[in-house]
Amino acid sequence: MEETTPSNINILPALRWTARIFGSLLFLLVVLFAMGEGFPNPVNLPAREIVLTIAFVVMLIGILLSWKLEGWGGSVILAGFVLFEVVNYLTSGRFTGGWVFLLFPFIGCLFLAYWWLQKKERLNVNDADATR
Repeated sequence: MEETTPSNINILPALRWTARIFGSLLFLLVVLFAMGEGFPNPVNLPAREIVLTIAFVVMLIGILLSWKLEGWGGSVILAGFVLFEVVNYLTSGRFTGGWVFLLFPFIGCLFLAYWWLQKKERLNVNDADATR
């Protein structure tokens, strides 16, 4: 039986499920707020608010996408976050406040970390198989 040491413990499942759970909870939180507050009529929104809404929806799509395509989903989450922050800063002169909003890039980075480590592990396994 192989001894479990810090060097051979596979953290990938824990990383993937941590990202999925945090992402799902954040998605659920947004849906609950949207149901409680109601969706605004896009026709009545100024251009700034429309772009911010699109960026926010892009982040939510990234969370859903990350369940199957972690790399793409994490990238979409971060792209939506960057778009949101850039537009918000250019139009208001400040970045978004609040720790909850920072969960979006955190979750995106978790998914990207999982994707990168899983890809790296797969390459190492393939290299080991090729040398046999």
